[in-house]
Amino acid sequence: AISTPAPLCLCMLARILAPARKRALTLQYLLNASTTTTLNKHTPPSYQLHNMSIAAAAAAQQGHMHASAEKVLRMSSTVAAMTPTVDVTNVNPNAREAKYAVRGEIVAKAYEYAADIASGKGSNLPFDRVVYCNIGNPQQLGQKPVSFFRQVLALCDYPDVLDNPKVEELYPADAVARARRYLAAIPGGVGAYSQSKGVALLRQEVAAAIEKRDGHPCSPDDLFLTDGASPTCHYLMKTLLRNKSDGVLTPMPQYPLYSATLELYDGSLVPYYLAEEKGWGMD
Repeated sequence: AISTPAPLCLCMLARILAPARKRALTLQYLLNASTTTTLNKHTPPSYQLHNMSIAAAAAAQQGHMHASAEKVLRMSSTVAAMTPTVDVTNVNPNAREAKYAVRGEIVAKAYEYAADIASGKGSNLPFDRVVYCNIGNPQQLGQKPVSFFRQVLALCDYPDVLDNPKVEELYPADAVARARRYLAAIPGGVGAYSQSKGVALLRQEVAAAIEKRDGHPCSPDDLFLTDGASPTCHYLMKTLLRNKSDGVLTPMPQYPLYSATLELYDGSLVPYYLAEEKGWGMD
């Protein structure tokens, strides 16, 4: 049986290993195989074209441009016309129209300036460093990160450190205790897949924190943990929006993620404006 890549393998064998007579027979077999096995409704047009072009090219190089080869070339031309190409004009129009200014042209230009300064080519610029303000990023501006989170994560990512008798000289005791508790609740460690909602113990802790903060009951079963706010926004928009008739009330000024995801998932942005004189509250 000949699978999709077989014509390429046969062509190579015919040209490199076989004597002239066997090579001609192999090429004939290749032509027949290409015309009979690659043209079916389950084979992508690009594979059909690839295999038939190889067969025809091999036959032409070896002087076997007979009726079968001409037939292959005719069919390859037909398949080529059927094979779609992907460019910016035929991708999802919602993706094409979405604008995400947080990562837009101004930020790209800022990266160019920073690269010029770093390479010594920015002497003509009226500044000597770039401060990125497109995303809330306090650590880039010198704010020290919360060390406890990173200590717990480091121990969970490399639990062998917990077996070191001097571990509590290297890490605070509360970070060590937290890491041990998390690892005991996560079979396979943090590199393994968890429940789709997130690790049960972590959801229980988040639910308890919400109850304490808001004074309202919160069930861990109603919580979904995500890696940041952006995936959550995408999940909600993808689930809720059906077409342009579905609108989402959005405060202005807004974070561009909202308008971008609304465009991407074919919803409508319904703005309402915040009053600066009221602490950016509603009137």
